[in-house]
Amino acid sequence: AAAGERPHAVRTGVGVGGSVEPGGITARPTRKPPAAAIASLMPSAQRCSNSITMPAVSAGRSSATCSRSSGVSSLMLSPSRPANAANPADPAYDWVTYDRTVRYAFAYKMAPIFTVVGTPSWANASAGWNAAPTNAADLQAFVTAAARRYSGKYKLPDGTNAGLVRKWIAWNEPNNPVFLKPQIVRSGSKWVIQSARDYARMCNAVVKAVKSVSAANKVACGVTSPRGNNQPGTIRSSVSPLAFLRAMKLAGAK
Repeated sequence: AAAGERPHAVRTGVGVGGSVEPGGITARPTRKPPAAAIASLMPSAQRCSNSITMPAVSAGRSSATCSRSSGVSSLMLSPSRPANAANPADPAYDWVTYDRTVRYAFAYKMAPIFTVVGTPSWANASAGWNAAPTNAADLQAFVTAAARRYSGKYKLPDGTNAGLVRKWIAWNEPNNPVFLKPQIVRSGSKWVIQSARDYARMCNAVVKAVKSVSAANKVACGVTSPRGNNQPGTIRSSVSPLAFLRAMKLAGAK
């Protein structure tokens, strides 16, 4: 979702040519291998990549475009709190688009990567899709459900396998206020890098969830923007990568 819009629009695309347009259209298979396995619609800084963006919920739209993918679809994954968030079969979840996308990726011999990004309004008191969850356990439970579904062992109602996802990314550019806010806040007489503190909790939650399903799974944390201004109190405070990673480590990132 673009900044200022309603949170968590997930768009996934499969195919060749064309563009990813806001609003969402159903992903379409093609006979030709896709130029990108999946294109996620994120704020305008998002680029085409061999990845799937999977936020905790989706609702709203994105204005981003991606010229290397032919189709997208909007997915309402969990607009309300699941009763059993760690269970991929919880009726609050709708995985249909992701199931199809993983199937297409493997049909074209491409290994998908899932990026977990976006907080549902019920998980952070409506602070915004780009604000951290109030309780990291909510994030951990969601990612556990996703990792279980795409463990390579999960059977769908029709008896087919949901597929395998081994590689996961925790959030996107957490040192950038477009993706995670607030960045720098005052604590007493000092300024602290709040985004790194929040992200340390989030990273640990994603790692615990993914690794609890299979030790062979891999998780990338960090994924920072290439630069930051380190200027507290400004309209668009951000944090440089090294400063962010140091603060993240001090905050307890494993």
